[in-house]
Amino acid sequence: MFSKNDTSKPQLLTEHGYIVFSHYVTLSKQYVLFISCDERRTRTKIKLFQANDLVNCVKEQEFEGRYRFAGLVSPKFFLLDKEDSHEILKFRIDDLEKQSSFKWSNYNYINPINEEYFFTINNINPRAIGGPFELKFYQWEQHQPILMQQIPFYQDPHNSGSMSSVVSLGNGRFASHISGHNSKEFKVLIFECALNPLTQKFEFQINRIISPDAQHLGIGSTASGTILALPNGHLLTYHEYHDGLQIWDTSNGECIKSWNWSDIRPNQNFASFIRITPFPDHKHLLIHKQDSLFIFNMNQLTLKQIKMNNINCSGQHHILPNGKLLTFHRHKEENELLKISLFDIPQTLAYQRSLKAFVDTQVFMYIHLFKDLNLPKELCLHILRYAFTPESQQQFISNYPDNMEDNENSSTRCLVM
Repeated sequence: MFSKNDTSKPQLLTEHGYIVFSHYVTLSKQYVLFISCDERRTRTKIKLFQANDLVNCVKEQEFEGRYRFAGLVSPKFFLLDKEDSHEILKFRIDDLEKQSSFKWSNYNYINPINEEYFFTINNINPRAIGGPFELKFYQWEQHQPILMQQIPFYQDPHNSGSMSSVVSLGNGRFASHISGHNSKEFKVLIFECALNPLTQKFEFQINRIISPDAQHLGIGSTASGTILALPNGHLLTYHEYHDGLQIWDTSNGECIKSWNWSDIRPNQNFASFIRITPFPDHKHLLIHKQDSLFIFNMNQLTLKQIKMNNINCSGQHHILPNGKLLTFHRHKEENELLKISLFDIPQTLAYQRSLKAFVDTQVFMYIHLFKDLNLPKELCLHILRYAFTPESQQQFISNYPDNMEDNENSSTRCLVM
């Protein structure tokens, strides 16, 4: 259990699969997908769960071969990639029914725009470094996508890097990591893709190129850095093996926050070998360093360790839509079993309270409009839809007081039974 009384006892889950090839994927606020593969990578199993119930499986499928999650098309569909044959399969989320499949090159990753269209970014001349590049827009079809449009472009005439790691920022906006051959070539391209309803042509626009702090003491080509889309549409840039973390407002290209691990944990070499996952509350990051987990508050720039009991945290980690944390581990005395711990941390409970407070605010306004002002029900619902948008929910949660963190120097503790 946690060191504070207001946290819940962790729940222990068990699943079949090899720990290196097993992980969870959030498909929507309602559904979570578990993907597992055996040690020899001969069979893959996918299991669909309700996000608030990871014990009772909604539906499962099993396939011959090694499959990986290839992307979320929309709130209704997702993709799997069969690695040995480069076959892309499109599934409906709510029942895991296969909608289509087609052969696809491993080198052109699919970037979904919506349920109808997707794009790829390719180097026109594979031997030329730095471009020119080409965006190819496709329409989904049952057996083979239809190429609709090709747009050539240079990402930066003065930069010799290649483009990779496209992440969605929402509303048709994307970010792509421009990876180079040394640390000084870490750049990020921010661009938009949208279908013009009048011309039925895609319009591509480069918004800006941002240049995060370079890593001067890196390890090989990894010096080029990493990008991570945050839930509020901002972009986090960092280095897995060095200091220099920055948060960017992608609408104007400004760096709105930066920090170094060496300032927060001096003399501990904390910056090397870390992985970062954002929490949905827009405030916290989960930091995975070797066999340890930490919670980082981006507002206060404070770091707390999640102290486990007899758990090796070297496996995968996943954060559910409600803020609960999943971590794959093996008990040190039971290395033959894959076990998964589902637990709350204080930040999780604060996030859940903020969600409830947002809903309570909606209910209060509806009662006021419907009963006190005697407005028609349809008009009340229309006002609520206009007033309580996803953006307003995001702002409400971000500004919600987090009284769980009065003592930032304390540690978060968890005991897996």
